[in-house]
Amino acid sequence: MIILCDRSPVFKTMLTKDTRETTSKTVFIEDLDADTVRRLVLYMYADAIHDYQWENIMNLYFTSDKYEVLSLKQKCSSFFKENLCFSNICKALVLADLHQDKQLMSALIDFISKYDSEVFALEE
Repeated sequence: MIILCDRSPVFKTMLTKDTRETTSKTVFIEDLDADTVRRLVLYMYADAIHDYQWENIMNLYFTSDKYEVLSLKQKCSSFFKENLCFSNICKALVLADLHQDKQLMSALIDFISKYDSEVFALEE
């Protein structure tokens, strides 16, 4: 519990204030799949991400933003920047906008500027 509270202000509030989680001694995370929760907890305890695949990192990015695990959000953002291609640029744009990630958005704009004709030719 100490590590969860230390790594996430959201978990700290959930586990230390007068909340349903404190009373029941159980954290309910209903909007995430079990695999993403497992990856989040693994990251929070081991500071590692395993199985770098676009979908997994997208889920972790959403989760890291929601639970304010900023170091994980930064790692996910770095993964997106390093793995940009025409097939995922639109998904990355939506994520950057939705999560108000200015650094990621800047990298995406640079990518689009460099490959503007290819990007604007995409169906998405």
